[in-house]
Amino acid sequence: FAAGGFGQVHRGVYCNKKVAVKKVFTQVSSGLLGEFNHEVSMLTNLQGMPHILLIHGVSFHFDQGEKVFVMVLEWCPLSLATLLHEHEQGELSKNQVLSGNSGSND
Repeated sequence: FAAGGFGQVHRGVYCNKKVAVKKVFTQVSSGLLGEFNHEVSMLTNLQGMPHILLIHGVSFHFDQGEKVFVMVLEWCPLSLATLLHEHEQGELSKNQVLSGNSGSND
């Protein structure tokens, strides 16, 4: 689905709901792995806040002998760019964001 500097994001299904599965490979620097751990910590501490995605869990597994860290998050069909740059009608509710309804006139 998407890739970044230290991993990939895939679409998945968890408990019959769409989720984003963020994978981080251990071949990255310890600093980037630290950023992943910080992200997990922040999301965990902010659970229940109205504009924070739900984190379903974190785990690791081995893929062809390489340790892979995985974070399972609530699915959000809108990109951050869409939310920041294309929306002109004020604040969106979390339900609008998660449904993909940005309210834009595209």
